[in-house]
Amino acid sequence: MKTLNIEGVISSKADAETFAQGEKYFSYQDLEDFISENRGDLFEVIIKSPGGSVEEGFKIYDKLKSLNVSTVALTANSIASVIFLAGKVRKVTEQTEMIIHNAWVDAEVLAGEKLNVHTLTALTDMFVATDMQILGVYSEIAGENKASKILGLMSKETRIDAKQALDLGFATEIVENSYSTISFKNRVLTFSRNQIKILTEENMKTEEKITAFEKAINAMKNIFKVQMKNMVMTTDAGVSIFVEGDGDMLGKTVYLAEEGLPTETTAPAGPHAFADGSSVVLDEAGVVIEVVPAAPAEDVAALQASLAAMEDEKLKAEATVVALNAKITAQAKVIADSKAQLEKLAIDFKDLKNLVTGDPDKKKAPVFMPAADFAKLSTVDKIRQRAMNAV
Repeated sequence: MKTLNIEGVISSKADAETFAQGEKYFSYQDLEDFISENRGDLFEVIIKSPGGSVEEGFKIYDKLKSLNVSTVALTANSIASVIFLAGKVRKVTEQTEMIIHNAWVDAEVLAGEKLNVHTLTALTDMFVATDMQILGVYSEIAGENKASKILGLMSKETRIDAKQALDLGFATEIVENSYSTISFKNRVLTFSRNQIKILTEENMKTEEKITAFEKAINAMKNIFKVQMKNMVMTTDAGVSIFVEGDGDMLGKTVYLAEEGLPTETTAPAGPHAFADGSSVVLDEAGVVIEVVPAAPAEDVAALQASLAAMEDEKLKAEATVVALNAKITAQAKVIADSKAQLEKLAIDFKDLKNLVTGDPDKKKAPVFMPAADFAKLSTVDKIRQRAMNAV
């Protein structure tokens, strides 16, 4: 399953420079680009956003709601909490931050504007309409009977914790924060279980199994590589770091992270160890110069045994295909021989019919022969002899 990371301020590309003020941002166009590149693929949406443009946020929400996606809220404040509710499955962790509040506008935006009763009334109407739009999404999930409670929470700018999110129906489940680090052992075991389920599918053709074996073997080999993509991880020392990009970590710049979002400060030089036993070494510029993957001896042995078993199953499947092809060839020859014999029998029976039903005056007298000689005749000749003697 693919992963879509919604990170930073929610803003349109056109407003990003002003609205996001140089910060990382995510737009509706970014979502469209992701969908276009991964058309037809299922994906999970991981949200790490302080909020932003209500208009852009609702466009993202409407698009995601039309798709079958699951969402994970790490930081989902303001309009980002609405985007989170677009998921069919909605996950939070114990550390998730989700703040809901009434619509507002920064006073700096109104600098230089002339405010009077009419403009203030127009602003009030706009705020009320926006609040009702947001409340409508919240209430659709939580239920209309909780609308007044949610409106009260919005007015107080309330932080919703994991349990409240679950009680309100915002979240469908609370999960462990596995979005930072995943142990080597769990990756191997989870992958193995999934592959066994696929490869034991009764309706899968032998040729499809061979292809699946090859893909699974290559994928399992890739587990040895430390590959990350835009991930926030926590070291054993409790330091949150952010790695941008995909592929091997080697050569990537690592930044410190706060509240699930990257900062502009590079991580300190030296080794950084993780809970699963893996570690990286950074230089003075925060660039990864060494990667040490977590690979306990027993796990490596288990993985190598799984690879060997899968290679053996692949060879068996290939042998089965060869045997089936040989059997098909042999059966084709039998069919061809049988067809030739049937054609010969048809000709013989035609001749026999002409002989038996021909001119009575020209029919030959019965010819009798010893039983021993008769037994030596072919089936067709026996039938012919019996027919002639019956005349």
